[in-house]
Amino acid sequence: MILDQIGRLDPAFDPDITEYTATAYRSLETVTVRPITTGDGVTVTVDGSAPDPEAHDRVAVDLELGENILDITVENGDRTSVYTVTITKVDTDFRGRELVTGLTATSPVGEAEGRPLTAMFDGDEKTSWHPAEPLTAGEPDEDGVTTFTVHLPEVRTVGRVAGHVLTPEGQWYPSEWESYLSIDVSEDGDTWERAAHHATLRQDQDILYWELGDYYAARHVRITLAGKDDRLHEEFGVQEIQVFALPVGAEPPPRHEPPADGGQEFAYVPTEESVNRAQELVLAHGLVIAQWATSDGYAAGSLDAREFEDFAEPTAQFYDPDFGNRDFMACSPTATWGIAKAPAGGNGIQDAGEPHEYIPEAMEAYRSRFIDAQYGDEGPYSSEEVEAFARWFEFSRETYPQAITHSNQNNDPTWAELENFRHYVRTARPDLVSFDHYYWGGGDVFGSHGPAAWDATNHLLGLAAWRTQRQVALEGLTGDGSEPILFGQYLDAFDHNGSQSQKALVTSLSLASGMKWLSLFRMEINRYDGNSYFDLDGAPTRAYWETCDILHRARKLGTYLAPLTNDWVAVQPGSHLEDGKTITNTVPRGYRTDSIEESLPTLSEYGISRIEVTNTGTVNDGLPGDVAIGFFTPLPGLTGAQAEEVFGAEDPRAFMVVNGLIGTAELPSTKKLVRYDEGQYWQTEQQVRLVLAPPQGAELMRVDQTTGEAEAVEITRTPVGENGTDHELEHSITARIGGGRSELYYWTAPALTVQAAEDPTVIEVGSRGTAAVTLTNTSGSRTKPITIDPTVPEGWALHGSWPQRIGALTPGESVTVDLELQNQGLSGDAVIDLGLRFHNVRSSAAIRVRGECAGTRIVPTPIAADSEETVAEDGAMGNVADEDPSTFWHTQWHSSSPGYPHWIVLDLGSEQDICSLVCLPRQDAAVGQVKDYAVYVSDDPESFPQEPAAAGTLASGQEEKAIGVQVRGRYLRFEGSSAWDGKPFMVVASLTVHVS
Repeated sequence: MILDQIGRLDPAFDPDITEYTATAYRSLETVTVRPITTGDGVTVTVDGSAPDPEAHDRVAVDLELGENILDITVENGDRTSVYTVTITKVDTDFRGRELVTGLTATSPVGEAEGRPLTAMFDGDEKTSWHPAEPLTAGEPDEDGVTTFTVHLPEVRTVGRVAGHVLTPEGQWYPSEWESYLSIDVSEDGDTWERAAHHATLRQDQDILYWELGDYYAARHVRITLAGKDDRLHEEFGVQEIQVFALPVGAEPPPRHEPPADGGQEFAYVPTEESVNRAQELVLAHGLVIAQWATSDGYAAGSLDAREFEDFAEPTAQFYDPDFGNRDFMACSPTATWGIAKAPAGGNGIQDAGEPHEYIPEAMEAYRSRFIDAQYGDEGPYSSEEVEAFARWFEFSRETYPQAITHSNQNNDPTWAELENFRHYVRTARPDLVSFDHYYWGGGDVFGSHGPAAWDATNHLLGLAAWRTQRQVALEGLTGDGSEPILFGQYLDAFDHNGSQSQKALVTSLSLASGMKWLSLFRMEINRYDGNSYFDLDGAPTRAYWETCDILHRARKLGTYLAPLTNDWVAVQPGSHLEDGKTITNTVPRGYRTDSIEESLPTLSEYGISRIEVTNTGTVNDGLPGDVAIGFFTPLPGLTGAQAEEVFGAEDPRAFMVVNGLIGTAELPSTKKLVRYDEGQYWQTEQQVRLVLAPPQGAELMRVDQTTGEAEAVEITRTPVGENGTDHELEHSITARIGGGRSELYYWTAPALTVQAAEDPTVIEVGSRGTAAVTLTNTSGSRTKPITIDPTVPEGWALHGSWPQRIGALTPGESVTVDLELQNQGLSGDAVIDLGLRFHNVRSSAAIRVRGECAGTRIVPTPIAADSEETVAEDGAMGNVADEDPSTFWHTQWHSSSPGYPHWIVLDLGSEQDICSLVCLPRQDAAVGQVKDYAVYVSDDPESFPQEPAAAGTLASGQEEKAIGVQVRGRYLRFEGSSAWDGKPFMVVASLTVHVS
């Protein structure tokens, strides 16, 4: 049951509970109720009215002051259930302030004819006050400045002013930096105190909502035009002004003095005795959950003490000069804080001058709590910008050692270029890399031009900024992964109101791919571009509580993710319907990211053999959706004692399972609009079954995201074989996960590691060879007996006596097993399942082999292609033959982007006995990797047979792929019919041919 305008019911809705209460505030006149039923033959009414299909299956109920009792009656055959919701409507806003009545106003600039000051209080938005003199901005005591004073009947404790004004229409207008107000308050009309110096005139919420930050004893409120642009004079008037104050006799919330340990001498100083500086800061501060917060004097409204707790105690990032908010800190004195757009509010850093201190004097008392120093925001890339960042970052690390030092980028293609970003990280040496992407608006991940719900996982993990920043962060300061830095992103807080599962998916995939820093953009109460978290009374909405729950869960997970580094992300693709046909979803592929099928060696290391997914929700036509799994190992340098403190084990292995099945919100879904969607957790739930190969001596633990405690998982052991009579057992766990949500598990000891001497092991066509496989027990306890019983694909033979019993391995012990293989005439790549068993438990470990001819390697000449990009970049087809792995052939994309199939014709120079075609994908990016292919051979470059000489699916990844062809001819046509990333391009670095 959903009450659209009510943030939450008490208690939370449960079909077995029939009595609920809720509170409504002064502006809420009607609530719409959506009772959701499942099953055939079930009917429901709200106060006797059936849900209206024309109103999205809702019933509207008018509210009056006092108690409003709603009866929701559900009939299912002979059974009737009645649910009662008692909504108490109060005549205050959420913070307990009442509307002050009996207001009057005066102004030194008078009133235009027919536009009196009294219009501001007549309750009619069609009337308005206009000054008699031309609009003039300045200080209120200057002659001719547009100003007016609102007089209260008596001194009240004022905390908020609201209203409606007339301004010229236009998106993002007026700019708060050009046209804005100041607000002063006074008890006697002689002595004034400034409550706001930059109150916005923009009213995207169709109301001006000036939250003063503190409470003021006032009888007079003076509002002055402090700044204006040239357009404002076209149409300016004040339609309505409201003043809100605490009830007479009520005391404002307590304010706290600055902490005694707020000086820099009390700040945390990294020692770098184990992990590097960046990771040590997160171990000290925890997973960083931040929020762009308003500074003093902007009347934008910051979180109060209870809201601060609701949002998991976020770090406040102040982004408006003077970069601080003493009111916020006084309400929540334990809060940490930072500055976005340091040092002076600019987007770039080159013009900031030489490094210098910039913490405002008003915030010095909280300096030890300063933990986030973001320099600039979304500035353009250049070598000069990188050098400037390097200077500022070095200064920052020395001056504010406790603060995470970083900048922020958007999805700008220059920053997303791998080598550009590597240059930035290895030159400037930030602690953190982060980006923002407007997922519901301009970013179009969930917007009107974005992909379908089934493609959300692929689209998010496939974002250029996400992929590039993750790779470079994990490569770290040295490029070899030994010093990984932090990685994170901004979460949209104002752009749109996505469904429950949409909100959760962005956060869950962020954590599963290794992020340790998340910030809400922006977190203000009904400022000019306000968000969907607060209604017109400042009361928390449903979106508010959804996000709070997500952030609290992330905070609990952060305890366990902070000591770990991301190793891999694997995706089990779901499916969807297109024109009545079931189509497999696209899998994101790239740096340490691939499908479950292509990630089996990684799964084996984490004790997972396979994954089974069942859609238990109501969306996606009953078909399973994507499931992503992030894999984690201890940070380089993390001590056994540090790991033991969190995990109870010195060398844990963790994996995070994310349900990628979501339902999207119906657009538009912005700000205060009612959200319509089928994307609640229960509607997008999936059952995920993991078949396990438990590491010997290890216990599987699950993190409870509500308590933050880890608990042992009961593993189901099922006999396999016909009628379950075999002695072999299949080990598994099953979890039901709401859409976008996750589960975090970890083994208290690592699995057996499997390493082939060569990857792939190359054996000539028709010959025998040896694949050496080394097994190592990296756990702290003795394994159970191990057996190995490999199986080989068609065209290969395995010699020797199998299965072989290896026995138990002691901690640290290794054993090498030689597989004598015979290639029976096939060229190309193949996978051999090792058939490892620990006692009665199966493992999915496998190795790759490749059949190659003993003949010559030829670099053929490309003579034709369906297209090539030669305008926007050097993507000429000739690049596949230049023997330079850094160049590539790229199909056209600048002026147009023709889709698959794509093809290229190669000339061997003469007729040859072809053995294999070897394809090297582009090396600096995973774009355009061929998935499904066909190879045609002919003696005529203009005519190829209808039947291909070889066809199939290439593995993903940027390593070489060998395709067995084995036919005689001079010309090859290599044709791709799809790409792993789902994009319309085909990109190849080199193509070579082996001949007999």
